[in-house]
Amino acid sequence: MKFIYTISSVVLAVLALASFFSFTKPYHYPWVPPTGYTGATVSYCSTAGCHSSYGANVVNTGGGSVTVPGLPTSITLGVSYNFSTVITHGDPDRSRFGFAIKAVDANGMAIGTFTTTNPKAGVIDNEIGHRDADIIQPEISFTYGNLTWTAPTVAPVYPITFYIAGNAGNGGQGSAGDYIYASTVVANAAVVPITLSAFYAKQLNNADVVLQWRTEQEINSDKFEIEKSINGQQFTYLSTIPASGFSSTIKDYKTIDKNPTSNGEYIYYRLKLIDKDGSFKYSDFAKVLLSTNETIVKNIATIHNGTNNIFQVNILSPNTQSLKINWINSNGQVIFTENKKLTKGSNTFQLQSNKIAKGEIIFLKFEAGSLNKSYSLVN
Repeated sequence: MKFIYTISSVVLAVLALASFFSFTKPYHYPWVPPTGYTGATVSYCSTAGCHSSYGANVVNTGGGSVTVPGLPTSITLGVSYNFSTVITHGDPDRSRFGFAIKAVDANGMAIGTFTTTNPKAGVIDNEIGHRDADIIQPEISFTYGNLTWTAPTVAPVYPITFYIAGNAGNGGQGSAGDYIYASTVVANAAVVPITLSAFYAKQLNNADVVLQWRTEQEINSDKFEIEKSINGQQFTYLSTIPASGFSSTIKDYKTIDKNPTSNGEYIYYRLKLIDKDGSFKYSDFAKVLLSTNETIVKNIATIHNGTNNIFQVNILSPNTQSLKINWINSNGQVIFTENKKLTKGSNTFQLQSNKIAKGEIIFLKFEAGSLNKSYSLVN
């Protein structure tokens, strides 16, 4: 009888243990939370068969919340962020708390690395969560500290979203009476951490333009791209200068544009400050008025009207001087001559003649200093 009693006791113990695990999985996980219930896949532990007393996937009832002080909203590659998880409830009657967190990029792929020195927390399947959650005296909140998320070293597909789920439990052995709270934190790339204190342009000897700039601080900087424009609106790439990467002291940079190309007019430059993760920002403009030793006809525009056309002329001059304009017909005869006074820089004026018939081809010949050039127009 004693033997039979012993065997029966073992059988009963095994059945009881099996019944316990059958009951507790997936109904509650005080030791390790199940993965896939942070909300990253639109599922929470309030699904049917889990903590579902208040309806499948019903979260954030009961007057509480889950927050994560320290998780970033702007990310610098390779940086570690220390944070904590705080689960609260509307009434101070909760005696067991748990959590789970997952970070994913814009494509839904797990991103970054979670670590912890908290013995009551751990990582599995790219999720960090509680471990062996203690039963405590009824409280309104509980905090899991010493949690860390480290950003990737290669630029991800932004934004990064942290999905957070928290459980404010009643300490029972089933799913009833527990509240699930959920939240998200969305993070993008940090603004390029370069402090630019100066940027200017200067022409050398009526030829090359030297560009110089200074930074007060650089964190994770990669390079500077120099761009140029003749109107301050459409910019083209000029060159690239490597950045210091990390610096807390003054750094001076310099490059030269050997082909400014816009004699006698303003030319605009700007810097594209690029971080190692690909994020960037632009500097303010640096502009310079280019000098010229030549008199140049930059443009002649025809303004049509009902009688004779008007010709609007733009000429660049290196100094103050006289300009002679000859009106010449198709037979090579000078119809008349008029004179203008040019000032240094850009000069714009209009020409019109009633001595040439509408639709007739004429030639305007400009003479001033090194300028001696004719243009064919239709009156």
